[in-house]
Amino acid sequence: MGGIWPDFLTALILVGIGWSCSLLLLDRETIPRLLSSLNLGRLLHLSLESSDLGIWCYEHQQDRIFLDGRASLLLGLPTRAARLAEFLECVVPEDRERIRRIWLQPPPTAAPGTVEFRVGDAHRGLRHLSLSSGLPGRGGKRRRRSGAMAMGTLQDVTERKKVEIALRESEARFSTIFRTCPAGIALCRVADGSLLDVNPAFLHIYGLERQEVIGMTSFALHLWGSPLQREVALASILIDGRGYQSERSIRRPDGQVRHLMISVDLVFLDSERYLQWTLLDVTENRRSQALASRNEILTNAIMNSLDVAVAVLDREGNILRTNRKWSEFALGNGAGEELAAGVGLNYFEVCRRSFPEASATEALASMQAVLEERLPVASIEYPCHGPAGERWYLLQATPLGSGLQGLVTIHMDITARRQAEEGLRQRLMLQDKLARVAASVPGVIYSIKLRPDGTFCIPYAMQGSVDIFGLRPEDLTEDLGPVLSRIHGADQERVLAVVLESARTMAPWHCEFRVHHPQGGVRWVESKAVPRLEDDGCVIWHGYIHDVSARKQADAELMRSRDQLRALNEGLQRVREEERSRISLEIHDQLGQSLTVLKLEMAWLRARLLGGQAEEKTRLQEVGRLIDDTLRAVRTISWDLRPGILDTLGLGAGVEWLVDDFRRRLGIRCNVVVPRERLELPDVLATHLFRICQELLTNVARHAQANRIDVSLGLADGRVLLEVRDNGRGMPMLPAHGHSLGLLGIKERAAQCGGEVHIATRPEIEGTRVRVLVPLITRETDIGNIGH
Repeated sequence: MGGIWPDFLTALILVGIGWSCSLLLLDRETIPRLLSSLNLGRLLHLSLESSDLGIWCYEHQQDRIFLDGRASLLLGLPTRAARLAEFLECVVPEDRERIRRIWLQPPPTAAPGTVEFRVGDAHRGLRHLSLSSGLPGRGGKRRRRSGAMAMGTLQDVTERKKVEIALRESEARFSTIFRTCPAGIALCRVADGSLLDVNPAFLHIYGLERQEVIGMTSFALHLWGSPLQREVALASILIDGRGYQSERSIRRPDGQVRHLMISVDLVFLDSERYLQWTLLDVTENRRSQALASRNEILTNAIMNSLDVAVAVLDREGNILRTNRKWSEFALGNGAGEELAAGVGLNYFEVCRRSFPEASATEALASMQAVLEERLPVASIEYPCHGPAGERWYLLQATPLGSGLQGLVTIHMDITARRQAEEGLRQRLMLQDKLARVAASVPGVIYSIKLRPDGTFCIPYAMQGSVDIFGLRPEDLTEDLGPVLSRIHGADQERVLAVVLESARTMAPWHCEFRVHHPQGGVRWVESKAVPRLEDDGCVIWHGYIHDVSARKQADAELMRSRDQLRALNEGLQRVREEERSRISLEIHDQLGQSLTVLKLEMAWLRARLLGGQAEEKTRLQEVGRLIDDTLRAVRTISWDLRPGILDTLGLGAGVEWLVDDFRRRLGIRCNVVVPRERLELPDVLATHLFRICQELLTNVARHAQANRIDVSLGLADGRVLLEVRDNGRGMPMLPAHGHSLGLLGIKERAAQCGGEVHIATRPEIEGTRVRVLVPLITRETDIGNIGH
């Protein structure tokens, strides 16, 4: 007994001061005495109460557990003797087997130790307990009999376990954050800057392996810009306690340049100071910013290149962005600088203030429908009254798209389009009026198109084509063939030649031709058209065609009448010339001869008079002179009626005689050129040319006020050319209905010979020039044929 007490007391003292655990092996006879000792119980109670420990004893052979009040409270068992099975029922199933193995160790072989386990309580939940056992006694002899007991302590360590679990979870979270943090983190010493630990992100930023980095200095990794920068930064960190931030660019071993945001902070671990580096790789951000900046520049360039005013709105109608045209649009319509800037204003309010009431209501309702996806696009046309007057604009609103809530609005100036539409409307009205007018006018308005491949079609023709060709307009739209088949065979080639020449020269064409109408027979039509070259290479004519059969018949009747009148005129002139010739001969032959005989008789009588008959001689002389004057008058009348030189010497001599007589009578300087050889011309042709020359000289004498005249007669290209030119005042404007009677007679005489007259006067030339060209005819019978 004396050896046991010191061991037991030592155990109690050790337990009381918080040592880990105790185990006492006692004889069966000793237990009751120990437990019944007041002094020992009081001492045990005081020790356990101060250490918050419970005590237990276990008798292996009897399988009984003795618990004090604290242990009973911790386990939820009564203080009476309990069985091991009851004890294990309090333990969670996962820990029971481990407790059983420790509990059932026989006392002689039990080893001291501590085990933790969990017990469940319906009211207090899951608790962690610590069971201590196995501390052998010290000093004295121990009786190791089969009735020995095990003894130990029981302590509630739930709070400590919570702290341990929280600590482990915190460490796990820190470790996870450290490993998975996208920012590079490194821990280094303050003194030399050598790295102690880095996370994977740090290694990724530098492109190095862990073994390469650990031990390197922050300066070697270019985390400092210079030694001076390091000194200044460390002073700020260590003295002022402020962190240090900077930007750095590094080059990795693979050549990549990375841009870093660096932060350095002071941290304490186990009372030691360390520097924590935090590296944020902003390379991609920089690239994204550069790309965003470039996209912004590109977007601005695109928007400012648009010729429409653009405003980008959010869902509430606030203006987020505008382009340059928006500012011009706002300022051009009298708005202020605030609206010209646009950004920040509410577009819906601007519409309410600026639009006409009806247009504003329509615009706001349409834009709301687009925002609510009830309408894909809103389009509104509205007027705007600005300093330059009224202008029309088209407002179009479309959704932003790509999941963004908002609108893109454009304002397009459609004033020119509205004016064009109004002009088109007026043109259509005019076209409708013209169509009604054209429908009431006989004839057909049409369009003919010549395609680049050489084919023709009639894209447009009025219904009158039925009356002209017996063809409906729809039968002509693809091919001109049906129309060509109705043109008279003798006229087809001529019509096509006229049209193709117009296409070549782009000059209007005019043609009269015959057509075969299925019911109306052969008709004469007249067509006029103006060409225009199209962009596709086609030539299109717009023209008019109408039936001129009645006019052609009237023209034919008029031509016949004119031919008859001309024939009658020719006959009258022929008769007149013949009568003149006859009278001229009679006067020359009969009256001239009689006067000559009379003059001879008078000379005879004067010779027979006596010398004393002076008065009678005088009278006879006067009679002689009168007879001479009469002979000259007879000769002049005879030449005027029909110059004999024309019959004896020909036209050339006759023209020379006319010019000489003209010079003698008027005193005008004259120049005449005629062929040396006599022109062998029919008498009628020579007479016509002689009378034409005579009439021209008479006109010069009456109207020209000239002082020089040139007359020429000759042959030119197989024709007889008569030209009379003066340097007078020129020919005045011709009468409204044609020519003077003198010129009309000249042209009629030339036409009877198949010739033509060309007149030139001021300002084309100095004075007046008349050229008469007639075919060279050698037989009298050919004149009539040429004249007709």
